[in-house]
Amino acid sequence: MRRPDHTLRQSFFDTRGLREWPYLFLCTGLFFAELGYWIPSFLISLYAQLSLGTTPDYAFYLVAFMNAGGLAGRRILPAYLAQIVTIGPAWVLAAGAGLLAWLSVQTVAGITALCIFLGFMSGIVVSVPNVMIPELSPSMSVVGARSGMMWTFVAFAGLIGAPLAGLLVNTRTNNYAHGLVFSGVSMCVGSAMLCLLVVHITRSKLTSGR
Repeated sequence: MRRPDHTLRQSFFDTRGLREWPYLFLCTGLFFAELGYWIPSFLISLYAQLSLGTTPDYAFYLVAFMNAGGLAGRRILPAYLAQIVTIGPAWVLAAGAGLLAWLSVQTVAGITALCIFLGFMSGIVVSVPNVMIPELSPSMSVVGARSGMMWTFVAFAGLIGAPLAGLLVNTRTNNYAHGLVFSGVSMCVGSAMLCLLVVHITRSKLTSGR
């Protein structure tokens, strides 16, 4: 009988990462960031139509504006800065602050500008963790496995974030505050954890002389 290929199995899962707090810290921080990441895409059209009085057509196109901002953001400044480990997490924090600023937006022009800003910043949340994984891996041979483990765990945040925010929103009274605070605070907590991890990576480099 053919023996199982343990090498192949290990390439998909690296148990050592589960015993290293920096890696677990990265996964947890990204989990919180992704928890609030998708919420604007689900709430923005409803908020514009019911709270700001936009037409259904214009409210629908706000998501397109957000995607257009995301296309630019993934290819221009945020995508470049995300590759700089010491700067990227701070930009994730800026995206979380933008979500909290949503609470003060009361005009159609303001919500349109906010859509473009959030879309522009969105690429950072995806880019930063992929840059940090090699810094927290003992060798390049486990980078793929650890990336897969991380995104598998974080995927659950993407699944539950929007439904949780939906429970906090009251469309009958047009009260979106609780859902928006949940989204913004989640991203701010996640980015703060990533910033602390950057401090650890920087100190480790200084100690090792890299």
